[in-house]
Amino acid sequence: MGYHDAEATLRAVRVAFEIVGVVLARVAGEMPRSEHVRSLIEQTRIVMSVRQPDYITRSLLRVARQRGIPVQPAAPGSRVWLYGQGSSAFHCWEAASHGDSMTGARLAQDKFLSNQLVKRLGLPGVTHSIAQNLAAGRAIARQFGFPLVVKPIDRGRGRGVTAHITDDDEFAAAFAKAIEFSPRGVIVERHVYGDDHRLAVFGGKFKWAVRRSPPRIVGDAKHTVAELIEAESASRSEADVRKKYVARLVIDEDMRRVLAKQNLALTDRPAAGREIHLRTIANTATGGLVTDCSFTIHPDNRALAETIARGFHMDALGIDFMTRDITRSWRESGCAVLEVNRTPGFSSDGRAELILAERFPDGADGRIPSVVIVGGSETLVARVVRLFTDAGLRVGETDDAATRLAGIERCARRETLSERVTALLLDPACDALIINAAATEIERAGLPLDRCDVAVVLGADTLATAVASVIADAATTVLSELSRVDETLTRLIAQRRGPR
Repeated sequence: MGYHDAEATLRAVRVAFEIVGVVLARVAGEMPRSEHVRSLIEQTRIVMSVRQPDYITRSLLRVARQRGIPVQPAAPGSRVWLYGQGSSAFHCWEAASHGDSMTGARLAQDKFLSNQLVKRLGLPGVTHSIAQNLAAGRAIARQFGFPLVVKPIDRGRGRGVTAHITDDDEFAAAFAKAIEFSPRGVIVERHVYGDDHRLAVFGGKFKWAVRRSPPRIVGDAKHTVAELIEAESASRSEADVRKKYVARLVIDEDMRRVLAKQNLALTDRPAAGREIHLRTIANTATGGLVTDCSFTIHPDNRALAETIARGFHMDALGIDFMTRDITRSWRESGCAVLEVNRTPGFSSDGRAELILAERFPDGADGRIPSVVIVGGSETLVARVVRLFTDAGLRVGETDDAATRLAGIERCARRETLSERVTALLLDPACDALIINAAATEIERAGLPLDRCDVAVVLGADTLATAVASVIADAATTVLSELSRVDETLTRLIAQRRGPR
């Protein structure tokens, strides 16, 4: 249940039971009112759209689960997730983390300002200007000359972008489209020739590069353009579309315009072998395809990506880089940084593995040392706290009387054990966790952790079978004698020394 958002998942399960109830009632010959269920389904759809993870987060969650990294929502409904525990954890929204500066994200969101910073860093940017209306845009177009690119100031995923504009009519149509997404102004940009690449940086380090190509088809003298588009779209597997590796091709006005520039209509049957472009931009959201070039990119271009991330004070960044040859240095070829994106998109678990390996190196699981004491005395708890404190760790501890972090009381006593433990795990000042709970509390509500390092169980012979089973499943080491506590915890501290 905790794999995604537990509350949203439970809601979906309840609605599923409601649906089953209606179906069974109808099988039995009853005619129950279904309006209530339809309303519940619609409400659940809305909740899921807000609280369940997007495709990027789903990849990260799958890999985190495989590695045993605990994940929970930082705030339910926020789409910000906490990977790890306490001082070993980090916040993540899609692929962006709390290591990204707000100032850098603000600059990256504005295409005009981000280009200024790229140039001030001594790197190749683009030549562009902002126009608030079509007349101003045409004046800029006359100054720059065709071909041009027109795009909104602050939109991503290729929305409102038109590239390779070659005449005034195209320019007017492109401007009208862009201004819908960006009422405060439109960027008019001198076209840069080459292939569009996305360079990804995580943890301040270059991680991968892909070349993005606009979608295209090849004629066969038999099928119409529309039929070839349909065949190309159908060839993209449902699994890849669902995972956002690719997108289906949708015939729209932009596509018709691109075809018209090639003197083609949807009903034409192009000659065999003729290559036909369907878009002017290479964004995957509009049907573009990607080719990995992480191992062929020139070292100078890798360094360029890392320099931009440093200059923006961003931990993670996606850089759109146009060059004719990614194997050549940016210093030697005509190229430009087109845009800087505050979170680099990706759509594969392999990419998620690279990201989490950067966040949690050397196989670390993001967990802090954790001890569960069942039926322990205040003296035993104080003894365990002292062991961790003497090792320089800030200890979070909770029992039915109080919750403390580094000796300072937290939480109201009326809060549940799970709520008290969550409060400690969400705090980056917590280096170690100690839970002292009665067996009856565990029997009623379960353990608030999926795993713990050590369980100290006093009176194990009298434990209910269910409680004993829960502890045995969750704890790496179970102690029933106090004589081994100091030795075991000293070894645990050595294994998990400091934040991981």
